[in-house]
Amino acid sequence: MKCQLVRKQQKWTWNNRLVPNRKRSTSRLYIKTKIMASGPITSWQIDVVTVADFIFWGSKITSDGDCSHEIKRHLLLGRKVMTNLDSILKSKDITLPTKVCLVKAMVFPVVMYGCESWTIKKAERRRIDAFELWCWRTLLRVPWTARRSNQSILKEVSPGCSLEGLMLKLKLQYLGHLM
Repeated sequence: MKCQLVRKQQKWTWNNRLVPNRKRSTSRLYIKTKIMASGPITSWQIDVVTVADFIFWGSKITSDGDCSHEIKRHLLLGRKVMTNLDSILKSKDITLPTKVCLVKAMVFPVVMYGCESWTIKKAERRRIDAFELWCWRTLLRVPWTARRSNQSILKEVSPGCSLEGLMLKLKLQYLGHLM
């Protein structure tokens, strides 16, 4: 019975990222933590590992605060969702406004997940706009070789608000929540 309790405690501690302190004979536990710091930090209860970047709740946090890699990753995930919707978007039974709603409901949330914390620079802004136009061109089955302007594509789709505008709206809602 005692052996089973010890195994359960060991399993629970490892599942909850608690590592037993083997330097002491008592049954103290310490938490293994990753932090970003400019120099080494030592403590007798916390094992600290200094790292340049790490994943926190699905987002990559870097020491310099750059999130361009995170934006690229989300745009790739959105592209994957859009290609998975290809068979639905090819259907002639579904109207264009319904297809636009599908893209807004299934693709854009994947791209916008966590965008409240992003610092969007000019290059990322261009990538986001290019991704949005790629979505609309894919939806309309307009190849890149066709000489159609972006304005004509947007006029035909009439999305209402751009992807960048939706991201800004989420940022402002998040800021209003914090204030």
